[in-house]
This record gives sequence, structure tokens and C-alpha cells, in this order.
Amino acid sequence: MDTSTGNYSSTVNSGLPSYVSNTTFDIDFMTAGTLEISPFAEIVSARLVSVSITDGYKTYQMEYIVQAEDGSTQSVYTHNLIERTVDLTSVLKDGNDIELDSVFATREATLTEFTVDLGFDQNLDLYIIDPGAYSYLEISVSGTTNDGGTTYTPEQIVGITYDVNDYLIIDMTSDTLPGIYTFSFIYYRDGSTSDYVTFETNLVITKNLGTNAYLSDIKFSELANETSYPDINI
Repeated sequence: MDTSTGNYSSTVNSGLPSYVSNTTFDIDFMTAGTLEISPFAEIVSARLVSVSITDGYKTYQMEYIVQAEDGSTQSVYTHNLIERTVDLTSVLKDGNDIELDSVFATREATLTEFTVDLGFDQNLDLYIIDPGAYSYLEISVSGTTNDGGTTYTPEQIVGITYDVNDYLIIDMTSDTLPGIYTFSFIYYRDGSTSDYVTFETNLVITKNLGTNAYLSDIKFSELANETSYPDINI
């Protein structure tokens, strides 16, 4: 390994004899098992040449020097590691799978919890919504009435809160007005306001109009404590 890069660690398997390859190198941003070579060769050097970023996604240019079994023949390989894209993947409503094109909450529900998978690698702990963080997820929401005819002002969009665990959590309470709410996502990275990923797919949650008038019984009485129903003559 090229020890000048400082972006790797190594471990020695003491259970193997010294005359076999008993050292494992771990490059800190690579997933385990993604770099394999022939058992008849060895890596003489591996270094990170450069990091570039386009549309919020990084490209890591790696250089490897691989030595053949004869101990003298060497080949230099350049490898570009390009980050995969991320996007809205799935949504759970109160713990149950729901189709992305029909995410909704009922008017009568006191609280509806949506668990949102944005396609991040779960091993990297990227669901951070604190704007002061080095890298963080920004969530924007807009809303209209159910017929789409009137756009809500920011002051009218209430009862919606965000949290994170292994995923993004969106809570919608009974205070939220019925309507169509569109959530968009931007991931800012590495402390930069110019390097960010804009998610292609927005999340649309419809808060349905109420279907329950909450009138289960009507009683007419002269007195507040009257327990009998008076006759009604028509």
C-alpha cells in the first residue's frame, strides 16, 4: 500500500503462516470485498489519486500497481470509483408498505408516521437533518388543497415534523389541513453549499378530506341533564 495517502488500514491474520498473503488492507471509503486480485499476484501499491464531484456525486480515481508471481513484472491500473445515484425508494405508512404513487393520510388520524427510504447505504449513517452538520439532508414541503386549486402558504402547512433513525421519518398530525403535500429532498455534502445531490423523485402525500362528521347521536332536551327524548311532531 502507498502509506503516504493515509486513507487505509491493515490487519494481519496471525492464524496464517507468514509465507502466504496474510495481510488485509481496508480502504476507508470502499465496501469490503470489492477489490479482489488473482492469488498469483500481489498489490504493490494502491493510492487515491484524486476526488472530483459532479452533480453532487463523487468520482474517486484510484491507482493500483499489481506485481506478478515472478516478482518483477508489474502493471499499473487506474480505476474510477463512481458513487451510485440515490433516489426515493420506498415508503412505509405506520410500518406498512405503501405504493409510492398512493401515499396518503386520513383526516381522522391523530398521527400518521411515514418511514421514507431515500436509497442511502445503511452502513454510512447519512440520515442527518441538522443544517449545521458537515453533510445533511434538506427537506422542503409545499401544499395545495385537495383539488389543487389553492396553494397553501407556509403558515398554513402545520402538523408536519421530521425525525431520523435508520431512515427519514415524516409525522403528520390531525392539525395538518387536508391537501396534497409535495416533499422534495436535497443532500448537501462536505460542508459545501454548492456540492449537493438533488433527488429526482419527490414524495407526494395526500391528506384526505374528512369522511366522519363525528355526530353519532343528536338529543333535544329542555334541560341539560334530561335523559329522555321528547316527542317531535311533524
